[in-house]
Amino acid sequence: MNRPPFHPASPLVRRALLTALLTLAPALAHAGEPVLVARPGTFSVPIDATQVRALFLGETTQVRKTHVTLVLRHGDDPVESRFIDRMLKISESRFNAHWIRVVFRGDAAPPIFVDNEADLLRHVSATPGALAVVPAEVARQHPELVTVFAVPDGERSAAVAGR
Repeated sequence: MNRPPFHPASPLVRRALLTALLTLAPALAHAGEPVLVARPGTFSVPIDATQVRALFLGETTQVRKTHVTLVLRHGDDPVESRFIDRMLKISESRFNAHWIRVVFRGDAAPPIFVDNEADLLRHVSATPGALAVVPAEVARQHPELVTVFAVPDGERSAAVAGR
């Protein structure tokens, strides 16, 4: 069966689509990488992996004398899940169970939960000390926020590797 050269099933079109996908995949994956954002002026310098881990496990609520409030989304969020997996090396269900224990014992106040990305961005940009996980491309699109921590690309940070 002879197909025109630009038919969707032709080898030429399939090869071109595959080449385009392989070319764009690294950029698309990098764009969706999780970063932590805060409103400008919250931190004078980026925070490190040890501080991030302590904040997300409820071990501390301050960084350089700044009170920090975590802002998370209700339900499953793939970017937050990737962040929890890569930075804390635990599943999202273990993360949630950990926070239930921390709050029940009275060791820390729970994170603030919002329903969607717009509410998350609005809360972080309006609240001193609020910290949230968003995709890198979202952080770049919102000049009212600054990136204070980027998850190391595909590797465990030294602070996390020992745990």
